[in-house]
Amino acid sequence: MTGIRSASSVILVRESTGFSRDLLQIYTIKRPDTMRFLPGFTAYPGGALEQGDESAEWDQYIGHDVQQDLLLSEMAPSAFPAPLTGGDLIRRKRAHLIAAMREVFEETGHLIGQAKQAGVAKYFEPSSLLHYRQALDRNEMTFYEVIKALNITLDDRQFIYAGRRLTPPISPIRFDTRFYVTYVPASVQLLPSVDEVAADAWIEPSRALELAERRMIQCAPPTVEIFRSLAQIDKQTQLIKHFTGG
Repeated sequence: MTGIRSASSVILVRESTGFSRDLLQIYTIKRPDTMRFLPGFTAYPGGALEQGDESAEWDQYIGHDVQQDLLLSEMAPSAFPAPLTGGDLIRRKRAHLIAAMREVFEETGHLIGQAKQAGVAKYFEPSSLLHYRQALDRNEMTFYEVIKALNITLDDRQFIYAGRRLTPPISPIRFDTRFYVTYVPASVQLLPSVDEVAADAWIEPSRALELAERRMIQCAPPTVEIFRSLAQIDKQTQLIKHFTGG
């Protein structure tokens, strides 16, 4: 199991715009052809955990209580690296969440947080955070320093856990990836990173599944599994009610 990196991937969802039998849309990106892992593939925002994601300094800025609503069937525990327990498990779960939020911010400019002690979710316009994102890209600030400067609490309640997958042994690069789902209001305009996103789209799950099955887009198996799961009307209704309280 050596050489396997922990990673997080995030499915951004929003309510469908226009006329569609699907109740929601999902955000997909096309990975640049220069990427070492899955170049040119259609995927979700995400990436590997970084050292700072596991820092104890995050204690005051995030919890780790994420609800479970699986879109991927669970793999056997024996398929993964040796399981963590106790405090180590809590810290790793929190690190995955921080990585999820950081990667979404780096790749799309979207940040979910709440003003400290305000008690309600606050959605920032990505354009208003461009200064911080650029500082992060230039390694002038860490993600922790960005959150501290904004004086917000990362809102893990806006995430649900969607499953876990391990890159098969045949791959020269392997990841132990946790998937999450979060909601983006239709009014929020994402700003995809020119370095990490070759193309992006909001798309209905049934259409994404059709494109994948017809091989019009390249996707890893977990990506297609999530397309298929979200193409089910009952699953879409469940997700919308979870995030909007409808």
